[in-house]
Amino acid sequence: PESNPFADAALAVNWESGSPVKALAFLRASPKLWKLAAVTLLYYTSLWMMISQCLLYARTRFGFSSTESGMFMLVFGGCMMLSEGVVIRVLVRWVHEQTILVFGLVSFGWFTLVLALSDRAWMLFAAAALSLFHGVVQPALMSLVSQTAPAEHQGQALTAIYSVRAVAEGFAPVATGVMLNMFADTSTPGLPFALGTVLTWAGAIAVAGMKSAGVDDQTHQSSPGVEQE
Repeated sequence: PESNPFADAALAVNWESGSPVKALAFLRASPKLWKLAAVTLLYYTSLWMMISQCLLYARTRFGFSSTESGMFMLVFGGCMMLSEGVVIRVLVRWVHEQTILVFGLVSFGWFTLVLALSDRAWMLFAAAALSLFHGVVQPALMSLVSQTAPAEHQGQALTAIYSVRAVAEGFAPVATGVMLNMFADTSTPGLPFALGTVLTWAGAIAVAGMKSAGVDDQTHQSSPGVEQE
């Protein structure tokens, strides 16, 4: 019988490379990638704190209707689209990705702070409009990861970063829901969103303190599970 190339390819897959422990060990071998992984965790925790609970918060706090909820997401999504498709293309002509990332993180910090302190419905739309600036975070972050990891480890680095992102996307919604319930009957029911500001601005400070991006030789020299030629 003819051989099945897909079966042969499946047998050749190194499933250990998908282990979260392996991913963390790989990132830990490079100080720059380790710091970028921490920034990824901080940012995506903050992002999913907002995404998972903002509409429920808007409905309970300001009585948003289905139409108003849709308009909010239209502003948020439209600004993100413009940011990732237009703003980032303009900025990279004049500013390094590291500076762009700091700018985007600071902008998102303002987003969550306005969301936390809003006492009028229109303020939520103003916060959503800030997505025009913070949408640059993901492309700038991925660009820095690619610049930091050696060419032969690009896939491994990006996979490890996405593993960290998945962790944030998993626990952030639950944690935010618990905190919002705790503050529901207080005078500042949106205060838990301010935690996103703290996390995001901490990430911005970490990025600002990084050395200029470039290939980190330690990734190649000391990554566990990587054979040296």
